[in-house]
Amino acid sequence: MNDRIVILPWVGEFGWQIMQHVRYVNAHPSKYKIVCCQHGHECLYPTAAELFTDWDHPIPDASRCNGTNYYDGAARDRFYDKLRPRLAAAYPECEIVSPEYICHWHMSDAPGYKFHPKVCQALPVVDVVIGPRRRDFDDTRNWDHWPELTRILQSFGLSVGVVGREETCIHCQANAFAWQHPDGDTAGSVDLLSRCQVFVGVDSGMAHLAAILDCPTLLLPSPVCNHNQLGPMKRANKSLFWTMRPDAWFDYNEVVREVQCTLNNLNSKIPSTPVVTQTGGTKRYLNVKDDRAFNGTLAKTNRGTICVFRDGNGESLRYIYVDDSLKPITRWRDTGLVRNDDARIIQHSGKLYLTTSYHWQSNGMQARTELREMEVGRDGELITKEIAKFDTIDNWPGYCRRGLEKNWAPFSSDGEYFYVYSLQPHRILQVNLSTGVASLLCSTGFRSCWDNLGELRLSSPPVMMHNGNYLSTFHVRNNGDYSTGFYEFEGKPPYRVLRISKKPELYPEDAGGRAMRTQAGLTIFVTGMQLDETADNVRLCGGDYDEYVVAIDFQLSKVLANLIPVTR
Repeated sequence: MNDRIVILPWVGEFGWQIMQHVRYVNAHPSKYKIVCCQHGHECLYPTAAELFTDWDHPIPDASRCNGTNYYDGAARDRFYDKLRPRLAAAYPECEIVSPEYICHWHMSDAPGYKFHPKVCQALPVVDVVIGPRRRDFDDTRNWDHWPELTRILQSFGLSVGVVGREETCIHCQANAFAWQHPDGDTAGSVDLLSRCQVFVGVDSGMAHLAAILDCPTLLLPSPVCNHNQLGPMKRANKSLFWTMRPDAWFDYNEVVREVQCTLNNLNSKIPSTPVVTQTGGTKRYLNVKDDRAFNGTLAKTNRGTICVFRDGNGESLRYIYVDDSLKPITRWRDTGLVRNDDARIIQHSGKLYLTTSYHWQSNGMQARTELREMEVGRDGELITKEIAKFDTIDNWPGYCRRGLEKNWAPFSSDGEYFYVYSLQPHRILQVNLSTGVASLLCSTGFRSCWDNLGELRLSSPPVMMHNGNYLSTFHVRNNGDYSTGFYEFEGKPPYRVLRISKKPELYPEDAGGRAMRTQAGLTIFVTGMQLDETADNVRLCGGDYDEYVVAIDFQLSKVLANLIPVTR
């Protein structure tokens, strides 16, 4: 049989069709080839095609061929009708077929260059571009609040542009419309998306076009949106891409807050030089260029220093390798741990262990602590193996898991694995790694200068010092503002607290972010600590206001000098 060429449309649902067909075609390399638009040595999706075809004028031609419709499981449009005779002449030995929908996608590793369409700049520059797509065949994916969103954004002094086709868009009052471009609506969409600050839209062709143009994207998922099929679009976008929480679909004010937060993040520059804290610490920021990252923890591995952090939505964990100055040396990757947050990593018996808080409800009001063994593969990939999900604690009569069970601080002592469950009283849990069972080992109380300031909450995993005692951190929350201190406890059971900071080492004013998403107070949340007594340095790592990953270096001798004894 001759090779068969599968033609993929460029406009409308082009991204969907490419993603759907790659896996099928790759599984039949001797029979099928994918064709999509090429301009010079650039193509639509660099990993999605192995044969290309040139257009005389890519953008205007595509505009004139706009539109994709579904008939009996196949896509038929004017793009296909126009391209077919050209392909037949170019590849006479091949049979040309229209695409059939396959239910899986896969991004191949075929070489290529990403196509960045260029058009004449005929429309005004706007702050926010929206894609108010209206579907007649599936109205459950239509969001009806685009007019309200546009009105509110404009009341804030933001200019708004609309992309897509006029006949398939929900009507809004905007500052610019793609179909006003002299070369058509596709050219107008490219023009607006190329120069705006952020794109807000649903899962549609315009979201794919924004990904191709590396336009910062805020995706509004419908209740029937398949999040598993957003991966290729997200990877294609080399700028910023994050998905709003599901409840935003029912509250346009939440979308407004998301847009404000996104613009704030895009317009605020992460300091490239260290920042000095109130007590003389040196704060450095991790700049993850293509996504927001926060609440990171650091660990030494055989592949270098790894940073595990929460993603832009705060709903899953990612990781990246960094140098000592917190500069990325690789691109981030997904851990595959969804709804897990606030990672804490320790080394125990020559292995790395990862503790997370798992939120199984979308509102985040329920959480449990989970433990995994963590291994780094030869290519730097993070491999985790489940050890335990702690819903019960043995040897603790009357224990009932709290709604938000989190901030357990793991540590290793005499070959055994432990958690500090709480600071006041200082409860210690011992974990049997073979059975995944946690048991209350001991509990001791104390009094300190912090007694009247609120609950002392745990932060970083304890680290053993040369004197055989452990050093760890805690935080106190006051009206949403976080203050962080250190404390020292015994290196043997019953692990009594010995000393505590007489004043904070991190103050609320040390926070540098201003995330409108959470509307929280001034917060630096610590999740990890690295100790180097030879260099007289202690490094804390965590999140700055749910926006950034930060590492703060302190002079260890000054930290210890600030510790005062507790009383019984």
